[in-house]
Amino acid sequence: KRLEEVEAHHEAQYKAAEMKWTEERKYLLGAQLAAVEMSDTNREVQYHRMTELRASVLELGEEKRRLTELVAAEQAKLKDTDNELAMQAAVREALEDDKQHLGARLAEVEARAAQAEAAAAAAEHQLGVLRGDLL
Repeated sequence: KRLEEVEAHHEAQYKAAEMKWTEERKYLLGAQLAAVEMSDTNREVQYHRMTELRASVLELGEEKRRLTELVAAEQAKLKDTDNELAMQAAVREALEDDKQHLGARLAEVEARAAQAEAAAAAAEHQLGVLRGDLL
């Protein structure tokens, strides 16, 4: 009977140890499962982040393209404005040259007009003298 008790006691200890080992193994497997699930969750989070980052990169690329087009358009406007200002400066310079040329011509014409007036006055005086001589 004592042997049966000892065997029963050993059997109970074995069963208790086996149960403890089973519980520990169950705990470890649960922890491993949680780690795998966490890893899967992390992968999903990383996948979503990468998807969001790709979308952001595409948006930034589109924004860069749009800004590049705007800059090019503004540079073209500035070039047009520079060309227009250069043309206006050339026209202004030509007008100034014309003004000086016309001023010189005017002075020349005024001098000739003064000579013509003086010649007319001298001719009128001579005519007066000749009339006086005739009378």
